[in-house]
This record gives sequence, structure tokens and C-alpha cells, in this order.
Amino acid sequence: VDAPSASLIFTREGNLECILDATDLAQEIGRATGKRQDGRGQLELALAVLLSHATGQTECRKLLDGETSSLGGKGMSWLGQIAEASKDSRVKASAALALVKFMQGRIQDTENAQSGIPAAAETSGITEITNGGVSSVDGLAALLENIIITSTTTTEPSSTTGAGSPSPAVATNQKTVREAVEGLAYLSVHPSIREYITSQPKLLKSLFAAGLQSTKKTKPSTSISSSRLPEKDGIPITSPDDHRLNIGLHYGLALTLANLCQYRPKLSKEEEQIARLRRMTKPAAETSSSGGGVRTTMGAQDEGDDPRTSDPAVRTRVKKLCRAGMLPLLAGLARSESRSARECTSRVYLYVVEDQTNRGEVLKDGGSRALLDIIKSHPSSSSSSSSPPKGGNDVPLLIPDWNAIQALSKLAITASPLQVFGPNVGVTFDAIPPLCSVITFADLVSSSSNPLKGGSSVPENRLPTSLQRFEALMALTNIASMGPEVAERIAKTKGVSIALENGLLDEHEMLRRANVELLCNLVVCEPVFDRFVPRPGDGGGAAESRLQILVALADVDDLQTRKAASGALAVLSSDERVCSGFVALQKKRGSLLRIFRRLLVDEEEEEEEDDEPEPEEEAPGATSKVKKEEKGRRRSKRGESPIADFDLVHRGVFIFRNLAVLFVEKRKSGVKEFMASLAEEEIVSVVERVVKEGIRRQKEGGPDVVAATRPVLENALEFVIALRNASQVLE
Repeated sequence: VDAPSASLIFTREGNLECILDATDLAQEIGRATGKRQDGRGQLELALAVLLSHATGQTECRKLLDGETSSLGGKGMSWLGQIAEASKDSRVKASAALALVKFMQGRIQDTENAQSGIPAAAETSGITEITNGGVSSVDGLAALLENIIITSTTTTEPSSTTGAGSPSPAVATNQKTVREAVEGLAYLSVHPSIREYITSQPKLLKSLFAAGLQSTKKTKPSTSISSSRLPEKDGIPITSPDDHRLNIGLHYGLALTLANLCQYRPKLSKEEEQIARLRRMTKPAAETSSSGGGVRTTMGAQDEGDDPRTSDPAVRTRVKKLCRAGMLPLLAGLARSESRSARECTSRVYLYVVEDQTNRGEVLKDGGSRALLDIIKSHPSSSSSSSSPPKGGNDVPLLIPDWNAIQALSKLAITASPLQVFGPNVGVTFDAIPPLCSVITFADLVSSSSNPLKGGSSVPENRLPTSLQRFEALMALTNIASMGPEVAERIAKTKGVSIALENGLLDEHEMLRRANVELLCNLVVCEPVFDRFVPRPGDGGGAAESRLQILVALADVDDLQTRKAASGALAVLSSDERVCSGFVALQKKRGSLLRIFRRLLVDEEEEEEEDDEPEPEEEAPGATSKVKKEEKGRRRSKRGESPIADFDLVHRGVFIFRNLAVLFVEKRKSGVKEFMASLAEEEIVSVVERVVKEGIRRQKEGGPDVVAATRPVLENALEFVIALRNASQVLE
């Protein structure tokens, strides 16, 4: 429908009066003809459908508003009457939908006129139209519920039509259900209606049954003249009209479920304060007649402190919907040809998996496969559908469905990849590119060499959030643990290595930790490993800087970050060139061995100066004496330091073992100076303390403790032997 042109015709002077005269004609037909119900019903249906379309347009609503036009009031009054009195469910559904669209659209019109100030919730225009139940959102919801239940339970196959072909009665019911579901989708923005819908088992059963029937895999027919629509390979071939009906029903169902499961948006402290102040400025009359909140765009509500929109209330509703059979319907809606329906479905999945207790049920009902279907079918284009992608720098930037990817991330975090993606590694490979896009997208946007950017900027709300990046990193870390083949596929994804390196410097502690943990799992892969190996060609500068960042991260306060960073360093230390890079860092910075030492013993970073003030005047030779006394105090303090977390100890001892075997024992350039640094930091004595602690744990612990400490003792022994061999040779 060309809405602007249709609105122009509808609002032309005299047209509405002629249209409303038809309502009187319908009554005359009922009195004058023998086929009273057929003639009157067809005319009423045509009028109701026309007004249903008209109430969706702003200019038409102004003409139909009873407060400004007595003629419009007559039309709305007629809609209220037939919505209650008509015996034709299709007429009732169309009339009810028109009333709902007028009610919700009128609120939006008032908001726009008041520059964003929500309109009063009293729908006086509707109240004046009729004194019946359709004067409120609750009454309209009950009316739509009755229409949906009766339309899905009275469907009977026709014996006069071919196999696989719906009878005329079935087609009528399909249209009725679609219009009733559309009306319910509009009303589900109200907290009271959300609670009402989820508390009606018969309504939910009817909604899910209609949805499942419409999401069966069907092949649309290209012939609109065929009277018999046969089956092919057991799949009914539907008509184009049925295909369009299904798409409309899919969107209505998906939008309704998205509203029912929607959590309050997570606001910053500043945003919460602004919202609180806005609510305080609203007069009491502006609170919703259905309870709780102030209306916003299209009847949505600023839900404020309404308990029905609190997180516990939403979790309860989601549980009810899952028990009622929502998850199989979501899997079907994920295959819908309606892009809007798929986007709403991805939001519903995200709301459902927000509660970890639901994730197992989602996996049982094919949630991961459904989410991958949504991700694959998403057009991922920031341009409008009317502007097809162009070549060169005019190609629009591709924007994935972040909600679907985030829902998939949540599933991959709390369950093993085998449970999420199944035994077929190809499915896991399919999930890697979209998950990687979450962490690489920001770099892609900011890259000046990006051929897809086209010189256009991406709005902030189209970029992945910090939470989405964090969860994608955790999911990829879990997936990378499946084995070297999967880790290699992640590492070779374009932009991942650079994104991880940039993430090592992220200001947010949790994001920084997640980046380091993923890097630790990927550093065994050649593309990532090679970026940390110093090479003579580049002077070792870039790789040395990356090593320096990892070394610094191995000394932060967060234990998990230290474990991941030291684990990556342990893997890298198995390369002679990296060990030489460590020695170069120690020579330049002087702090590398001190940081590695703190992986073995839990001691705080030492200050360069003692707390006691130095004497103003010193005798010759006193300076060296003071330094010796300070060093003695540091040794005493170090001797009292407890052994660090044994996971850190394992990594630290392995690094020292590699330094001794791959650098010291091979008498590389600068070995004497490095051995002097080892002696100054008392590394050998610290390793000996670690060995004693390991032996004590083996005696007191069971087989698991013995197995855990054995590699530490073996590496410590190799470290000491390599140093002694080198010392004997150098002497």
C-alpha cells in the first residue's frame, strides 16, 4: 500500500463523509436483503479494514479524532459498536485493531506535538466513543484474546479442496489471527497487558499453535491461478496470499514476545537521575490508567519503578512463556522470511538467556542453531534496502545483528562448545566469524584503509557495547579451548590479532582480562605467536613492545589477568628469540626479573628509597654502607614473603627454566650480565623455596596434588642444573 497517497485520498474533503455513510448503508442492507449477514458483513469488513489502515497514519487519525471532529467521532463510535456486537470474528478483529492503532497512535501524536513530553494516559477520545469494554487497553486485550482463541480452535479442514490446500474458512481464520496478534503486539507495551497475556494459558497455547503452524517449512507458489495447491516432498505449497499472511503473523508474534520478555534498559547513574527527575515533573493525571508508568512513543512506557517491569518480574514471565512452549516457536520464527521478525526473535532469545537457568532449555530446543540461522540471514548492511551496495569505496559498512551474536555468546560461555554447536566442527567454524566481528568491528570502522567504510560514520548505537565485546571474548576463549584446529581458525580471522593487542591496553579491567585470556589460548597458534617474536628485520621494536605489555600485565593486581598473561609468556618463552627478547628487556628496564620473581613469591613491589631519611652528611664510603644495609633489609623482607598462587608459580618456574636452558646454558651474548641480575634478585634461593614448598605439598596431599606439583619440581631442577653448568663453563 502506498500509505502517503492513500492518506491523501482519505483526507480529501467529502471522502470521509461518504465512507461513513456506508455504515448506515450496511444497516439498511441488513434490513432490506434476505442475505442480511453476507451483504452487511462484507461491507462492514471492508470498512473496518479501511479504517484499520487509516488509523495507522497521522493525518488520518486527526480526521478521525472525536475531540476535534464529530464526523470522526461517528466513525470511531461505529468501530466500537461492531467490535463488540459483530458475530464475524474477522470484522471484530479488524475493528479492534483499528481502535488499538488509534489509541496508541493518538498518544504518539500528542507526544510529538509536545516535543517529547509524554501525553496524558487518558484516552478520552476512545472513552467518548463507546461505553463498552473496548474503551480501555484491558478491554481490548480481552476482546483480542477471545478472537485469537476462537479463531485457532474452530479451524476445520475442507473436504472440497485439494490436499495441502487450506479451505476458505481456514484462510479467513489466518487473517483474523494475524490482525488480532497485531493488535496484541501494540497493547503488549503496557505492563498490565504483559502480565495479563502471560497469565492466560489458553491464549498462549493458541498463539504458539498458530505460530508453529505458520513457521512450518513451506515453499511459496508462483501461480496465483491454481485452484489446487499440491504437496511436494511432503511440504505443502502455499499461495502467495498465505505466504504474506505468515510473514505478518511472524512479526506480530515476535514483537509481542519481545515486549513480554523485555528487561528494563541498563542506565548509567546520570541517565537514571535524569529519568527520575522527568518522572517527578509529571502530573498525577499522566500516570497510566492501566497502572505503572508514563507513556512514551507508540504507547510504550517510561516504566519507572513499576514492579511489573522489574528484573524478577520479567524472569518470572520468561519462565512461564518457556513452560508454555515458546522456545519451539522461536526456533521456527528464526527461519522467517521477515527480517523484522528475525530481529525481534533475536531480542527474545537474548532476554531468555539472560537468566542462566534457561540456557539449557534453549540448547535443547535448538536455540544455538536458530541463532546461527538469524545471523546468517541478516543482511548486515547499514544502507537502506533501496540503495544496493556499490563497488569500491561506496560499499556500505556491514553491521551484524549484535543481539543474536550476544545471545550466542552467552550460550557459549556457560556450556561446553560441544553442547552448544554439536559434534560437527563445521558448525563451530560457522560461529567464529560473527563472534570475532564483535571485537574487530571497532577497528574496522576506525581503519582509514577500510574499503567498506565509504567515508560514512557508524552511529554509536550501532556499535557493539562493552558487555557484548566482553561476552564475545569469553565465548571465543571457551571455543578456542576445543583444540588447536579451532584456535587456529580464530587466530586466522582477519583483524583478531590486532584487536587483541589493542584490547590489552583497555581501560576496563574485565575487558582487559578477557582479551588476555583469549590471547593466552591463541598464542600457541603461529599467526599470534609470531607477532611476539623479536626479529632483526624490524629491530625487534614492535614485538619487544608487545612482550613488554604482557610482562606488565603479569604484574597487575587482578589474579586472573596475571595467570593469563604469565601463561602466554610461558608459552612464548619456549622460543630462543623470545628469551633473548626477555634479556633485552631486563637490560633496558631492569624490572623484568623482579616481575618474574613475584610470580613465585607473593611480595609487594619494593620502593626504590627507604622510608627512613638519609643523613644530611656522610663520611667517605658511607653511601655503599647504607646501600648494603638497605639490601640486607630487602633480603630479610623477601625471605618472609609467602609462596604465590601455585598456578603462577608453575608459570614462573617454567619461564625461568626456559631462560636458563635456552639462553644461559647456550652462552648467548650478554649471559654474564644476565646471570649477575639473577644473582642480584636472588632467583635461585626463591626457586629453592618453591621446591621445598612443592615437596611439602606432595607429602601432605593426595595423587592430584602430586601430579600438579611434579612439573614445577622438574622445571625447577632443570633451571638449577642449567645455571650450574653455565657457571662452571664461564668460570
